[in-house]
Amino acid sequence: MRPEQRASLFHTGGTTGLPKLAPHSHANEVANAAMMQMLFRHREDAVILCGLPLFHVNAVLITGLVPLMIGAEILLATPGGFRSPGLVDNFWSLVERHRVSFFSAVPAIFSRLLEVPFGDAEVSSLKSALSGGAPLPRAVHGHFEELTGISLIEGFGMTEGTCGSMANPLEGERRTGSVGLALPYTGARVVALDDQGRYLRDSEIDEIGTLLIRGPNVFDGYSRPEPNRDIWVEDGWFNTGDLARQDADGYLWITGRAKDLIIRGGHNIDPQMIEDALYRHPAVQMAAAVGKPCDRVGELPVAYVSLQPGRQVNEDDLLSHCQAHLAEKAAIPKNIWILDSIPQTAVGKVFKPALRQDALARVYGEIADAELGPGVARITACQDASLGLVAEIRVPDDVDISSLKARLEAFPIPCRWQQAP
Repeated sequence: MRPEQRASLFHTGGTTGLPKLAPHSHANEVANAAMMQMLFRHREDAVILCGLPLFHVNAVLITGLVPLMIGAEILLATPGGFRSPGLVDNFWSLVERHRVSFFSAVPAIFSRLLEVPFGDAEVSSLKSALSGGAPLPRAVHGHFEELTGISLIEGFGMTEGTCGSMANPLEGERRTGSVGLALPYTGARVVALDDQGRYLRDSEIDEIGTLLIRGPNVFDGYSRPEPNRDIWVEDGWFNTGDLARQDADGYLWITGRAKDLIIRGGHNIDPQMIEDALYRHPAVQMAAAVGKPCDRVGELPVAYVSLQPGRQVNEDDLLSHCQAHLAEKAAIPKNIWILDSIPQTAVGKVFKPALRQDALARVYGEIADAELGPGVARITACQDASLGLVAEIRVPDDVDISSLKARLEAFPIPCRWQQAP
């Protein structure tokens, strides 16, 4: 076995588009496990709870290879992990029974754990936890640390970097909302790129730019050649596709995904500012902002929310809240749709492609109802590997669709038409 040999293949999260297959070498995985152990410094008698599914790099590396490297105990919380019925509801008693000292999860899980009665569970064995995969709301962060007395570490990682690349320090200043500092042996830079993705310059302090990473944990490229175009920026620096800023002390702050930007008439709107504003509302449990298609300006911001258990609020209240908390008027959502639950990936990340598809179907559905009559056309949306977001429109074969086609041709999103009896 050689360090450069392939150890595993993992699918990327696919939270902004179709997932890709990322190969990891043995060197990638061992190096990243060592980096994470340098951060958390687990002892040999640690009990590490693995609650994320084993097809995810977090489970395999942070709660798998790291404890194996030091001879610690791994508690596999069922094959489905946090998705298993009853696991979250019984989490605190599980920690008490098995003397769990560490676990890792996505923000949605920490939010759900705050809803579980703590009772008289004795959880002093729990020393720290890691949150990643999405921004951790400030209220959730503060409340969780207050409830448990542990250090909740917010970090950043991606499948292309094997798993973790940066995190707030276990000891020392932790800055809520920041993903912290680059892990040992990992390089991290925020840079300005041109329209073709070529390097222009390093970003200034607190200037938003594109986040690049480099180090022994970074993979060599995807399994297929097509996605490898334009992912490298000079001398082996990997373009994460994330927008970030770095403060004067070196702490990194993720401000959004380049693919998530809502482009309204040439004006870039960061969806995270909308989501941050909505998270300040006490009734909101989860929030996600995307762009809905517009024939005038390309996209308009809209938001989806799910509510805290037992809370009630309507769209007008949430829109008023956004108007009061968003200084950038162009970012105020045109609609806020309340769902029972926000679509998520298998590991609990918000799945924005499903929301973009829903927004497209709503917009085109309103136009179709106006042109053809309510319910005449059935409109859905999908993500095509070649075309991207596509509208699928089904109408009876005896209906004249010329006016609807003319209206929808003003939008940049392609349509697939199907007429049937």
